[in-house]
Amino acid sequence: MPELHYSNALEKDYRLHWYTIERVLGQGGFGITYLARDTNLDQAVAIKEYLPTEVAIRGEDLSVQPRTASDLERFKWGLDRFLTEARILAKFDHSNIIRVHSIFEANHTAYLVMRYEQGVALNDYLDRHKFLSEQELLDIVLPILDGLKKVHKQGFIHRDIQPANVYIRDDGSPVLLDFGAAREAVGKARTMTILVAPGYAPIEQYFSNGKAQGPWTDIYGLGATLYRAVAGVASRDAIERSRGLLGSTRDVMMPAIVAGQGRYGEAFLRAIDHALMFNEKDRPQNVEQWEQELNAVGVVPVETPAISAKQDQEPRVRSEPVTRTFTPPPSPAARPRWMIAAVTLSLFLLALIITGFLLLWGDNRSESPEISATADTAEVQGPLTGPVPETGPTVPPQEEIRMEAPENRDVGPDTSEAATTESILTPAMPVEGKQKEAISQEDSVVSADEEQSRQEAEAKRRAEEAKAEIERLLAEQRREEERLTALKEQRRLAEEQLPPEPQELPVVEPVVGKEDQELQEAMLLMQNENYPAAMTLLKPLAATGNAMAQYQLARMYRAGRGVLANNATALDWMRRAAWQGQLEAQDELASYYQEGIAGVQDRFLAYTWYLVLERNGNFTRVNERRALEGELQPEQFPQASYLAQGLFQAQGSTLAPDSPRERME
Repeated sequence: MPELHYSNALEKDYRLHWYTIERVLGQGGFGITYLARDTNLDQAVAIKEYLPTEVAIRGEDLSVQPRTASDLERFKWGLDRFLTEARILAKFDHSNIIRVHSIFEANHTAYLVMRYEQGVALNDYLDRHKFLSEQELLDIVLPILDGLKKVHKQGFIHRDIQPANVYIRDDGSPVLLDFGAAREAVGKARTMTILVAPGYAPIEQYFSNGKAQGPWTDIYGLGATLYRAVAGVASRDAIERSRGLLGSTRDVMMPAIVAGQGRYGEAFLRAIDHALMFNEKDRPQNVEQWEQELNAVGVVPVETPAISAKQDQEPRVRSEPVTRTFTPPPSPAARPRWMIAAVTLSLFLLALIITGFLLLWGDNRSESPEISATADTAEVQGPLTGPVPETGPTVPPQEEIRMEAPENRDVGPDTSEAATTESILTPAMPVEGKQKEAISQEDSVVSADEEQSRQEAEAKRRAEEAKAEIERLLAEQRREEERLTALKEQRRLAEEQLPPEPQELPVVEPVVGKEDQELQEAMLLMQNENYPAAMTLLKPLAATGNAMAQYQLARMYRAGRGVLANNATALDWMRRAAWQGQLEAQDELASYYQEGIAGVQDRFLAYTWYLVLERNGNFTRVNERRALEGELQPEQFPQASYLAQGLFQAQGSTLAPDSPRERME
């Protein structure tokens, strides 16, 4: 199979100090990651090269250079952050956080050397194994949480936690990758780069400048990662959730407590839902808080086996509360089913014993007050024969007898230590009393059967309610998807309709808004070819974020109307307008990248922007996009789709292009 080619990547066998490039592991908007060989230690390493495709390109001498003079400041700022973050990340020595070996500068850029991890990404692991057990998932997420404690204490957040960035090593242990997306926390960065993974990024990553982001942002990503494992699909994107919540309707995302009902413990599912709360203040505020919720979960629910009289004769031990203390295992393994069944059976038997004891104790109080008073006194004073062994019954031995089948009760004298204790604690009972005791025992068996039937009926009712809730949520989700599909189809049909016949336009009142009025005046000046005057009006409008003004300004710089022609400046303004969702700008920007205008030819970005255009309902460039397919590598198609989705969801932001954002790591 021929080796894949990546644009801007260094060639195989290229030497970087004592490292030799072997192949490309991945390429995204921020840089390229290589598999390399450390010739000093003779071991494989991963090297990440800082090459933000939005503002930089590789020159003929293989050095990395800013695309334009206006990109120089942003490129240098990003390079400084890359170096600073690498030096801080190198201080983290944790088995579940990617290990940074070194950082060095070459080719006018920087290279981050990391440990090369062999294994499989969690998203691929889930595709192979479908559903993992609760214990297996905890064995993955808890070690990563332990590593994030160190990262967060240093003022960093990962901000891109998703299954693709959680790696399962060959020995089964997890490791968190891709800290290239990390940015120093609140107040220390000029602009928090918008990096979103749909379904795994919380709402504050779409709109905030970083002040609303913190450990709770990473907790959302980990919660969404667990949701993917529990539900089998990614959680709903935060933008979709906001449309429902801000519109005073219910959250469109099915909660984990419903999606995982019956297969995972309730406490575990509630911890996931807590991490996925829409508002950041409603989530756990630090790793320690959420870790406590996960550590406190109980055993996984299993189907309760039928209880026989023979089983009831086995010794019982007191059931203690379950507290999880996590120790990272060598490999994820499911909790033994016999242990789960044993704990569940013990709890159920204890409930039946207490129920029978209370029923009989109430009868004895009404019929034999003297005996009841003696029993109460004995219970307060404690056993008279010394402590009972720890493996013995934790309730009076006569309660053990009540759980036996009637035909097994009269089996001769009992000479056990428990029976001796019973003879001391319980006064001698006349024959008539023993007959009443036998009748009461039979009644308790019937009561236990009735209680078991009632519990089974209650469990069945709850299961039916949960099933109905799931069906309701799925129906609601289908209706929402049908509505969005219908809207998309309407938009497509509207785009395909022929323009109406020219007709005389009615006279309209002037636009009241000053900005709109100035834009109209600029457009009239352009129609009259008074470009210098139009430029005077468009520049301040474009600087304040008016997308149409940015688009018109880009066209004027491209054509040299009212100003000296400057393709680099035209590209810069066209990118700003496209980022905000201006369809004409998106169309022309794709052409810029495809044709190499301003010396920037990037067919990957051209293909991506054509995808964005189609997501906005404009399918006029489908043929151009398809023509580019033959010039891209197979692995670039999902990257472009992922990047296009992020650009589509983030359009409308006025931050671009202050920092690189066309990213697919």
